[in-house]
Amino acid sequence: DELLDLSDRLKQQHAPAAVVVGGREDGNASLVLNFDNSLEQRGLNAGAVIKEAAALIGGGGGGRPTM
Repeated sequence: DELLDLSDRLKQQHAPAAVVVGGREDGNASLVLNFDNSLEQRGLNAGAVIKEAAALIGGGGGGRPTM
């Protein structure tokens, strides 16, 4: 939840923006990719991008087109 909050704040401060934040807790990595709606309208899909990024660190991914 903290990563989501941080990514939302950064996205709002720097819109239009694509924000990537990450963290580690108890040996597990977490990545959050948060797109401004205008980027989705340009055909970018955050779920597809994070799926590929997560694979680089041995994880999964997916989600909504903007997050």
